[in-house]
Amino acid sequence: MHEATRIIREQQPTKLTTVDKTLKGDIETIALKAVEKDRERRYQSATDFAQDIRRYLSNEAIIARPPSVLYQFRILVRRNKPVFAALAVVFVVLVCATIVSTTQYFKAERSRREAVAARDVARQQRDRAITAEERALTEAAKSEQIATFMRDMLKGVGPSKALGRDTTMLREILDQTAQRVGAELANQPDVEASIGTTIGQTYLDLGAFDEADKHLQVAEAIATRELGGEDRRTLLIRSALADVRGHQGRFPAAEALVRRTLEVQRRVLGEEHSDTLASLTRLADLQSRQAYYTQAEKHYHQALEAQRELLGNDHPDTLRTMHGLATTLRAQGKYPEAETLGRQTLSIRRRSLGDVHPDTLKSIHNLAVVLRYQGKQTEAEQLYRESLDAERRVLGADHPATLKSMNNLAVALEGQGKYSEAEEVYRETVDFKRRVFGEEHLSTRTSMGGLAAVLRRQGKLEDARFFYIQVLAQLRRAANRPNADSNALNSYAWFLLTCESTDLRDPQAALAAARKAVETSNLPSAQLFDTLALAYKMTGDMSKVVETQREAVALLPPGESSLRAQYEARLGQYLTEMGSFAEAEPLLLDTYSQIRDRPGARPEQVREALERLVNLYEAWGKADKAAKYHAALSEREAAKPAEPEAKLLP
Repeated sequence: MHEATRIIREQQPTKLTTVDKTLKGDIETIALKAVEKDRERRYQSATDFAQDIRRYLSNEAIIARPPSVLYQFRILVRRNKPVFAALAVVFVVLVCATIVSTTQYFKAERSRREAVAARDVARQQRDRAITAEERALTEAAKSEQIATFMRDMLKGVGPSKALGRDTTMLREILDQTAQRVGAELANQPDVEASIGTTIGQTYLDLGAFDEADKHLQVAEAIATRELGGEDRRTLLIRSALADVRGHQGRFPAAEALVRRTLEVQRRVLGEEHSDTLASLTRLADLQSRQAYYTQAEKHYHQALEAQRELLGNDHPDTLRTMHGLATTLRAQGKYPEAETLGRQTLSIRRRSLGDVHPDTLKSIHNLAVVLRYQGKQTEAEQLYRESLDAERRVLGADHPATLKSMNNLAVALEGQGKYSEAEEVYRETVDFKRRVFGEEHLSTRTSMGGLAAVLRRQGKLEDARFFYIQVLAQLRRAANRPNADSNALNSYAWFLLTCESTDLRDPQAALAAARKAVETSNLPSAQLFDTLALAYKMTGDMSKVVETQREAVALLPPGESSLRAQYEARLGQYLTEMGSFAEAEPLLLDTYSQIRDRPGARPEQVREALERLVNLYEAWGKADKAAKYHAALSEREAAKPAEPEAKLLP
């Protein structure tokens, strides 16, 4: 490489005529000027280079050759061969005519000069205006060329384009470009916004969410100022920014931004525009991640129906909606539907995108989760391993998607009783997450909790307690910060109430944290009251338990059957403990009916519903009904749960 650089810098290039004599002349002159060592003697831009080639092809004088009289004449003859042939015939006649008309010519020339002088001022003013316009158009063209070039270059940094190549150097290029954009493009806001958007989206693909958020915020502000808040480009930047905030776990902020964007798109672009439908899918994604599954499913179906008609099944937007709908169906326990749609989505993505595209890997991962929830642990494990192997090659070992697959592989191994293998994968996952996300990140704590649970299942109680203590310390620090939000307080309270190492439970401290979570929340949620009700129960304040759990049920969004079943089951349990058997019975019977009849319901959920009914009828003194449900429970006890769970966080 060094020798090649020296040769390019020091040695003169070979002339084209040494290769082909027919290239002598303008072609050789243009080529030599293009590779001239002295930058002042080279073409000043790609536009100048292209213009000189066009001049040659049009038989015009090129700027690369000194414009001698002989050369210009030769070009003129080349362009007007028929004319000069005729001129040769009449040349003698013209000479004679010229001698006769010389006197008249000088008289006419004097008159012409006077007329030209009168027009000079107007022509100069017009030329200055034309020059200014041409300069502005040239600068605009250069700006667009720069923006297009940078966008195309930076797109190659993302994992969907790199596809397994080492992206370390590409990431360095991205970082360096990001540092220079604001400083060097300050006077070209349109270019800065365009490139900033590409940089932000590329950081999003790489899983660097904080960097993505920073650049997309700047791009959105510039676009709003320069283009207006209702311009399509501005709305697309806002959509990307909402995606980033969703990945950061800032769901309320992300949802507010999506709703604002969607409202403008519906008004400006129309209900059936592809951008509008993509935002509807984005809204459903956020609702699903906040466990508002019924609302999410409704919006997914609405978007999917329109996208299939407008874009077709193979379009990336349609596939994203299909993937999200499959995930939401799974979360509601509709496993057969989720599996069917998940397999369809995966098949299309394998065919259209390939086996290692990031979107294909998402579909593999989602299908594996559905299979695991149905007890198909072996096939789920195979898919997890396929996904994880490809993500390590394509995205890198420290990408958030890779770490998610590692964690879920550990869960699948745990579900098959392969505790030693699960422990090994959990430990690797925790190590990576500590380096990538930090010790205090929710994802890190979740994997640490999973590791602690699998250690307990192996009887390694002290090792498990060690990790539970670390999780507890992190949650306590987050809850004790001056600006701690309700989610941090609620997570801390839930851990203190449900930790598997029972000696670490502290119901009194949990009650204080749960109360504070409700008091500090701008918009109290059902989850906060559900935790508070459990805290009242475990501290013995039964007078407030039922009232608080009723509040949790009342705060659920309409139609959220899955969450409602869980919360009403707890309410029925509390009513049983309070002796309100008649009120508890319909709640617990309805909960059991919903879970039992739900396709793909997990065994442990059915067992818990049966246990509540047995407890109800035994406490009520209805031995015959208790025996009926106890018999059903006995049949279930032999079956292993598809997914052992450690309830560390709500």
